[in-house]
Amino acid sequence: MQTKILIISTNAIGDTYLSAAAIAPLRVHFGSQSEIHLLALTNTENARLLVDALDFDLVWRLPSKSFRNIVTCYFNLFRVQYDYVFSFFPGRVNTFFLMMARSRVRIGFPNVAKVVEWYRLPQKVYCSLKRNESFVWRYGMTFLERIGLCFTAGGIHYAALSKPILRTLESGTVPFPSFTMVHFTSRGKDKTLNFNAQCTLLSFLCNQTDDPLVVLGWQGETALLKQHFHSNIRVTFLEDASLPTLVRYIVSARLFIAVDSFPLHVADAYGTNYIGIFGPTHPQAFQSCSKIVAFSCEDLSLIDGQNIINGIAPLLTS
Repeated sequence: MQTKILIISTNAIGDTYLSAAAIAPLRVHFGSQSEIHLLALTNTENARLLVDALDFDLVWRLPSKSFRNIVTCYFNLFRVQYDYVFSFFPGRVNTFFLMMARSRVRIGFPNVAKVVEWYRLPQKVYCSLKRNESFVWRYGMTFLERIGLCFTAGGIHYAALSKPILRTLESGTVPFPSFTMVHFTSRGKDKTLNFNAQCTLLSFLCNQTDDPLVVLGWQGETALLKQHFHSNIRVTFLEDASLPTLVRYIVSARLFIAVDSFPLHVADAYGTNYIGIFGPTHPQAFQSCSKIVAFSCEDLSLIDGQNIINGIAPLLTS
């Protein structure tokens, strides 16, 4: 008998990518007859490309979190009877669909009040099966362990969890045989390096390596840095990269230095040599990060460039 499963992820693109780690173990547990659907926010081109590159049988696309789009999506979803519905990350829209979808079993991390820095807080798994056991995700546990806790709460057995390799991405080349790639910004200001720190770190890297340096950024994030380094021919900027281009560069980089962000998750999944710079979030969220610079701070943008260099310098030769 076919098992229908829905995974809900209407937050950032990184949450959707992490949620897709549930696909492979679910197919193993429920067998070839399982049918796995995704409800995802597809408000950017890369979000749309991502869901197309993941191994879901069907994708419900939420173009934006407008009231009209949420209601329309809800009525479309309500036609389907699911056996399991999962939401591995908090969010009020995630919670709405988790509780309102037609399903025999609902499992996830719901919230009603808005929670901004959810990754600092302990969160208990909600499971409609009403088991006596309690499962709690705490700061310091990996994001993949959120999926594992939900599986355990639902009696779903799994061997391992890993971020998926994306399918059907374009092939191509990059313009450099060997290069270092950097990404200094995140959607959250508290996970972003301040401008002076970006300049200091990029200047340091120019002196430390003969590699071309590729700076990654979106929506004008690198405009000031580009102006500051306009005369340095070794520094180039990869702006508003499409997902296939992004993956191609990350996989090809000799070294990727980045803050906690979606591109760093891609590097983690593909085994790229990288150095992760962490502030308020915990580096254990990454499955293979052996090189990390972690600051015990609530806001990474308050850390000056020299402190970051002091952390990174020993890792460049290790």
